[in-house]
Amino acid sequence: IHYSGHDTTITSVITALRMNEDHIELRRIPSYGSGLFFELHKQNTEPKYFVKIFFKRGFNGQFIQYGIKSLGGNGCEDNCPFDTFKK
Repeated sequence: IHYSGHDTTITSVITALRMNEDHIELRRIPSYGSGLFFELHKQNTEPKYFVKIFFKRGFNGQFIQYGIKSLGGNGCEDNCPFDTFKK
């Protein structure tokens, strides 16, 4: 899923996932052309499904993968099990 919108809406999603608590660079206002990207992956081992989250700052920014370590105290690193993510 690609989530793009105004800086305030992108910031709201980042804050709701508490990503700005773990990654100080996400506390800045997103540049024009920034976006959040959510990928759902399936694998043959447990956990069966996991989520990857990427943020791209501005049009020329690179895609950087972020974890959601603080998410409700049950966060995860780069590959977040889907069951943890949906809580």
